[in-house]
Amino acid sequence: MPGQFVFDCPVCSVEVCVDAGIRERILDDGCVLCASPVETDAFDPHPRKS
Repeated sequence: MPGQFVFDCPVCSVEVCVDAGIRERILDDGCVLCASPVETDAFDPHPRKS
């Protein structure tokens, strides 16, 4: 699905699929769980298949 990313926090290890808009918010505001700042390398543009 285009615009989908897997976010994997390097600090708390939370892993969640997000869209492009949420990706931008996480880059601006930090991790959704621990609020640590994150860089673009915390996002995988190829969501894992279950």
